[in-house]
Amino acid sequence: MALTAPQLQALTTTQLSALSTTLFAAMSGRELSFLTSTQFAALSSTNIAGLTSTQLKGITTSDFAALTSTQFPSLTTTIIGLLSPLQFQALGATALASLSTTQATGLTSTQIGGITATAFATLSSTFLSGLTNTQIAGITTTQIAALSTTDVTFLTNTEILEMAATQIGALGAANFAVLSTTTIGGLATTQLAKLTSAELGAITTTQFGVLTATQLGGLKTTQIVAIDSNTFAGLTTTQFAGLTATQIAALTRAQFGTLTTTDITMLTSQQIAALKPAQLAGFDTTTFAVLTTTQLSGLTSMQVKALSTTVIASLTTTQLSGISTTAIAALTPTQLSVLSTTDVATLTTAQISGFTRTQIAALTTDQISNIAASGLTPGQITALTANQIGALTTTQIAGLTTTTVRSLRPSEMAGLTTTQIPALTTDQVAVLTVTELGALNITQGAAFTTTQLANMATTQINAIPGMSTS
Repeated sequence: MALTAPQLQALTTTQLSALSTTLFAAMSGRELSFLTSTQFAALSSTNIAGLTSTQLKGITTSDFAALTSTQFPSLTTTIIGLLSPLQFQALGATALASLSTTQATGLTSTQIGGITATAFATLSSTFLSGLTNTQIAGITTTQIAALSTTDVTFLTNTEILEMAATQIGALGAANFAVLSTTTIGGLATTQLAKLTSAELGAITTTQFGVLTATQLGGLKTTQIVAIDSNTFAGLTTTQFAGLTATQIAALTRAQFGTLTTTDITMLTSQQIAALKPAQLAGFDTTTFAVLTTTQLSGLTSMQVKALSTTVIASLTTTQLSGISTTAIAALTPTQLSVLSTTDVATLTTAQISGFTRTQIAALTTDQISNIAASGLTPGQITALTANQIGALTTTQIAGLTTTTVRSLRPSEMAGLTTTQIPALTTDQVAVLTVTELGALNITQGAAFTTTQLANMATTQINAIPGMSTS
């Protein structure tokens, strides 16, 4: 005959602790549900070990919460595996801490996830180091965040690498800092992508040193800039090769300042083009000296404007030839003023043709006498002063296109010397307008050669002061 609730609750703890296994096995789940928590805690470990799945259904969560560290180890792995989420959540930290290795392996991922964060943080090193892949999947980010640095050291390399990206991201800065280099080097890019700025900010130089180029290349820019510049200084050339143009462009000035000349030589033109002007402004002449023409071809107008005059002056003629016409056109008058005559002489006609009127006007007479004048456009030639026109060599004068010559203003014609005028080609003099010729003085007019005059129209000759055919 089944016992009623009053009858069962009338039993003393002494009577219950002495209950035979036969009598206990005969009790139904309903009868067990009548026991108070105090009575349940008095049951012998032998009887606890004999619990059946049918009896289990009648045990309340409050009874499970009353299990002692002596009783709990007696539960079979089968019974533990059958515990409902509510029953398992009712287990106290003391009971959970007494889990045996055998019992722990029987826990489901759902049960693992049901452990409170506080209780999870009290689990033994044996428990933490023995988690299966399935169990790891059940660990919540809240539980992971509750682990101490000591707890994290109990987790095996295999366990951590099995964690989901969100779980890795929940470790926290202090816990991430104690991960072994083996673990760090084995993290997938998806796991690394979930690391917080605080976690990456706590990464040690040793840990940073084992990250592969692929791992670094998968980091977000917000993560890259979170790395301490002193740690970033340990970047190897192999690691540097893994950084994308976007990542390099995001580097802080402090991080960028740690790059070696070897690192700089590895930058592609695309990476150079992605750099912020402020980053380039941090380059000294030694750093800039290692850049190749291919790398310099990636410079943008904004970047060129950010370069100091010291850096501009340090550029070799070979380096200058690698800068695009668009970038050259961005040089300020102050920057242009530090270019030597040799530098100016190496500028291509394409680069010269890209100069703005303001740049042309800023050139000194020494610089003017060394440029590839054939590259001067009609718009540029009109920006020159009479003194600048007078500084052109006879070779430069002869190299001007007929269109450019025809564009000379009267004030510029007045700047031509008696040495330059004879250097004009027959094609050039043939296109001179009467207005241009009329701006000359008698001395200049007398400098035209008979060959030049023979290629002029009568109206042109009549326009030259002191020389009339009538």
